[in-house]
Amino acid sequence: MDIDKTTNMDIQDLNGTKIIQDGLVVMVAEFMQTFETIWEEMGISASVHKNRLDVILQYVRSLFVDMINDEKEFMLELKSSIETYERELLDLANELGEVPYQPQGDLKLVELEKTLRTKLNDWNTEKYQRQKAHRNLKETEKMLCSRLALPPHDAGVKDVPTLKQLNEIEENIKYMQNQVIKCLEEFKTLRLSIFNLWEELEKNAETKFEKDIAQEDSEASFLLSKNNLNAMKELKAKLEKEKKENFGKASRLREQLKRLWDKLEIDETEQERFSLTCSGFQPSIISMLKEEVDKLEALKVLHIKKFIEGSRKELAEIWDKCYFGESQRREFTPAFDENYSEDALTLHEHQVEVMRNYYEENSAIFKLVEKRENLWKKFIEFESKENDPNRLFLHRGGALLKEMKSRNCVQKGLPKIEEDLKCAIETWERDNENIFLVNGERYLELIETQRFEHEEEKKRIVAERQKAKKEALNKEMIYGCTPNKKSVMKTPLSKRLRSASKMNSTNNSTAATPSRLFGSSVVTRSPLTPRKNLMSALNVKPAKVAKGKVTKSQKRRSSRLSKKFAKKIVKQNLNSTSTGSSRDTSIIGSKESLSSCMSYSQFTSGLQTKQKEDVLNSTRSQVVTLV
Repeated sequence: MDIDKTTNMDIQDLNGTKIIQDGLVVMVAEFMQTFETIWEEMGISASVHKNRLDVILQYVRSLFVDMINDEKEFMLELKSSIETYERELLDLANELGEVPYQPQGDLKLVELEKTLRTKLNDWNTEKYQRQKAHRNLKETEKMLCSRLALPPHDAGVKDVPTLKQLNEIEENIKYMQNQVIKCLEEFKTLRLSIFNLWEELEKNAETKFEKDIAQEDSEASFLLSKNNLNAMKELKAKLEKEKKENFGKASRLREQLKRLWDKLEIDETEQERFSLTCSGFQPSIISMLKEEVDKLEALKVLHIKKFIEGSRKELAEIWDKCYFGESQRREFTPAFDENYSEDALTLHEHQVEVMRNYYEENSAIFKLVEKRENLWKKFIEFESKENDPNRLFLHRGGALLKEMKSRNCVQKGLPKIEEDLKCAIETWERDNENIFLVNGERYLELIETQRFEHEEEKKRIVAERQKAKKEALNKEMIYGCTPNKKSVMKTPLSKRLRSASKMNSTNNSTAATPSRLFGSSVVTRSPLTPRKNLMSALNVKPAKVAKGKVTKSQKRRSSRLSKKFAKKIVKQNLNSTSTGSSRDTSIIGSKESLSSCMSYSQFTSGLQTKQKEDVLNSTRSQVVTLV
């Protein structure tokens, strides 16, 4: 049997012992045959031949023994490696925070060793990666903590971090990165504001902290700690306060300069030129303004009288705004003194400043007073217009509607303003423990006085009108009524006048008489004036009476009706004197006069529809308003 074929036998199957044994037998037989051939050629004796066979057998036995020993050692090494791997895996499980590894199934030594070795390699790789990631995270965290001046996060890592610990460190790094971005944006905003304020205040960085802010690479090197950002905010607030103070100083100096210019009558061109060169509120501008004020103050001493008169004029304007009465103004005696000295000027300027502050503190009340006074004037105007009957003829184009809307606004707004004013004044008097005066009188009492006087005036006017009506009625009853030439209007009667006349005639609740054809304005005559004269005064031809003779009984009946109607009109006049207006009296008086001059039945029977329209059209050009 060929040796190569024997060596190529399938020896992978460890349980195939017989196959190996058969192979060894064949192999030994072949080798021994070869030995025999060699020895035979060599001519070795039988004793030597036997010795050589013993040597070969002993050598083969020792070879097998060595091989067995090697396998035993290998088995022991496998066991030792398995024990070592198990121990190391247990330690790694504790370090990595993993569950101790337990092989699955009943594995032989070689497979067990291989499995444990593979798992150990995996966990060692995991350990190395975690340690490396932990080092990188700690470096990043250290850099961020240094920028934010914060302590590092203590995750409790000993040698090998767990996945939870690594996640905690990563979350902390993300938070700090966001904080860096946020703080950096805040730093840029504060830095820009501080730079602008430095420029406006003409200042430079002085302290080490301010110099750190002013560095070009401050965005990358500045410590973005909470304390530093708060210090920057305080610096910004300090600069803003200084800017506000400078702005106030500049404003006060400009106001003082304006008053000095006005009092010294400085040319406006020169004022504008100086204002253009000294705009802003920088310290250098304030210095220039101070120099100009000092210069004008020196000139002011030479013009004491002019300045005092200017201060008095300004004081009078403020007094007017504050509604000061004469007694209140007299309390400041230097304003009425002819002493023009520097002390008097100082007193005047101080008083102007005091009054200006007083007006500014109570400007809301003074505005309410002004608004209430304007509404009160409008209220009085509307009241006076209401008593004027001519407004019905003079207003055109919806003026009465506009007047009504304005009147409603005033009537609604006046009580509300007075209530607000009352609350404000009561609060002021309670806080200041003093009386709020307007034109020298307590304003709340002044409002009540105005209301009372207005009501008394209305009653007086009504009483005078009633008295005048009675006197006119008595004269008409005794002497009759004559036309008033001054009240003749040459303009034609408008539609609005006709509608107003109809309304007036309806409100008078009088009987339907011929005077209704003419509204509230008719041409009246004396009771003794013949009918012919009346018709000629109306420029109307007498109406034709129906054909036929008038009997004595008809005349007596007409006369009785006329007298009866006249008595009725007189009775209505007497009743209307207590409640009616002058316009109603005029209408009733005109009806009485017209009714007394002719019989109602004769007048209505003589006028046909066409003739009535002719009479109305002809009288439109000769309307007489009786007031």
